[in-house]
Amino acid sequence: MHQNTRQRLINNFPRSSAQHLPNTSNANGSSNLRRVGYIEYDMSRMLGESVKTFVYVGYVVEKSLESIVDKKKVAVKKIVCGSAEDCQKNLQEVKILLNCDEHENIVKYYKTETDQDFNVYIAMELCLGTLQQWMEGNIPTIQPENVNPVQLLKQTTKGVAYLHGKRDAIIHRDLKPDNILLKLVGGKVCVKIADFGISRVLPHERTSLTIKTYSGTRGWKSPEILNAHSSPPGNLRAHPRMTRATDIFSLGCVFYYVLSGGRHPFDQNGNSPNPELRDPNILRDRKNTKIEHFSPRIGGYIRLLEQMIDKAPQQRPSAAEILSSPLFWGHDKELNFLVHISNLMQENKSPVIQWCKNQIEEDHSNNEDEFLPGLELNNVGWMNRTCEALDFYFMYESPRTYDEFLTKDLIRAIRNMGTHYETLSPSVKASVGSLPGKFMAFWNNRFPFLVQTVWNVCKVLITDPDFDSVLMFYQTG
Repeated sequence: MHQNTRQRLINNFPRSSAQHLPNTSNANGSSNLRRVGYIEYDMSRMLGESVKTFVYVGYVVEKSLESIVDKKKVAVKKIVCGSAEDCQKNLQEVKILLNCDEHENIVKYYKTETDQDFNVYIAMELCLGTLQQWMEGNIPTIQPENVNPVQLLKQTTKGVAYLHGKRDAIIHRDLKPDNILLKLVGGKVCVKIADFGISRVLPHERTSLTIKTYSGTRGWKSPEILNAHSSPPGNLRAHPRMTRATDIFSLGCVFYYVLSGGRHPFDQNGNSPNPELRDPNILRDRKNTKIEHFSPRIGGYIRLLEQMIDKAPQQRPSAAEILSSPLFWGHDKELNFLVHISNLMQENKSPVIQWCKNQIEEDHSNNEDEFLPGLELNNVGWMNRTCEALDFYFMYESPRTYDEFLTKDLIRAIRNMGTHYETLSPSVKASVGSLPGKFMAFWNNRFPFLVQTVWNVCKVLITDPDFDSVLMFYQTG
């Protein structure tokens, strides 16, 4: 939609448009179908509900020049307001949707109507269900085995990055699995962020907003939102500030929930969810994050998840930074990255490369035991973490020698085996698997922190013009 048209719609938004078409209780012969203006909704087909909000399957009614009525199937959100003032407050959601629904990961807005009782009706894109419903196995048309959860999170983060990257940023304030919708587009699952009812616009000249209302959903609110509840009501300077990082905390909880198979990072016992304890645990920073909640590869990114749910907003990464993480890479990019860094470490003798070498050894060899017991180098060489066939290969067949206590040699071994894969013996190929997927899965399962550690350390290279070749590994994509 043209920007001027959108602005005109915002400025001249109808306060009540129910006069366009009669309000019928028996439209199209169904006693359950209600019409308000150009919106119809089916009372018998409720998709969800919360306090004063109900979502139904419905239609947007359009009249053509030939007076033929056309209908578009939509989701209709009915907000029970009760007063003109509340009605105007709830129309804020529509204004926000009008300014952000062009992104593929934001639910599309179609139309709004109000009735004589000040209820608001918002017609929007109809989806198959929520992320939570999918996690619970309640969307039969989307089978879990056909969906990569990491890609769902990538799409969600893209939507958040879009909201946060607008000139006047939008802070959603209520990110949770129930507000992340799923839809099939061209046979592929597409994420749609929905429910902007309590969202706020952050003007471009500001970096934060005062938190005046205790809004959001229990268990998914950031600590700064929870702290606002205990701040002196008359002293706004004492109130915590709301920033883009407020959304990142909630997004981190969503990441943990999806990647761990349904656990919440602030449940007291990860296997016994208790939503009532989550807010107190968030306020006290009592995380229940454990690497055994994840597959080996995902476990290597537990530090990213913990950064996202850090109690201090300034310590949380931005949505754009999250998108650039190797968490979202394919196996081919992981291998190309390690090959590229290994080449730099062998061929370049500059001080910054030497610093990277030293830092990789320190960071990777000294991972805390509670994060990755028995899987990193510690006091056992990395060759002993591989398999019998590779142990034999490194001892008798490899044309190159490696120090099994140096991470840089582990990276070099991966580089050499990947680059000269065709020269490997059949037994070694059978052990490490085919390039690039099974090959990288072999190494990721044994050294989950490796790619993330190297990526974090070598981030320093992107500020040096002599290392432009590494930029492609740090760009959002």
